[in-house]
Amino acid sequence: MWTPAVGAAIALAVDLALTGMLHIDGLADSADGLLPHHPSTERRLEVMSQPDVGAFGVATVAVVLLVRFAALASMHPRPLVCLVVWGATRGAAAVTMTRVRYARSNGLASAFDGGGDGGGILVLVIAVVFALTLPSGIAFLAALCVVALGVRRIGGYTGDVLGAAIVIGETIGLLVAAA
Repeated sequence: MWTPAVGAAIALAVDLALTGMLHIDGLADSADGLLPHHPSTERRLEVMSQPDVGAFGVATVAVVLLVRFAALASMHPRPLVCLVVWGATRGAAAVTMTRVRYARSNGLASAFDGGGDGGGILVLVIAVVFALTLPSGIAFLAALCVVALGVRRIGGYTGDVLGAAIVIGETIGLLVAAA
């Protein structure tokens, strides 16, 4: 049997592999674009589209991975809770794509954009189901808070913002589950 630290490290590695590190990249790009002071929306979007990672991105990813590791290592194995938190954050991303304006004229997430037409009743029902447990409900709300920051700073969401919302939501959900 592995120690909790080894189990937590493996869980993190598996999560990163399953997502192709796309969400953690979105977190880094969003931190670089949304957190520091930039003079315009255009500049924020430009920073987020650059392939390099700045200090805000590196620091944010480091802290988030450390917090996720600590949360996973401190709780008894609860794969169902982790799965529900994982699903709740994806539900928040799906709701975002049906309710919030896409901030760019094109991009990776634009292929999945529902046009912000307010549709997606099925998505809302799924999101409510995921929100029925405390960790997943908190994860869902935390993800939406990241989207709200994107709306405030760049006028909508991007694929990077969705990735950041998923990672931050999961992290907060794991913290609640570990408490």
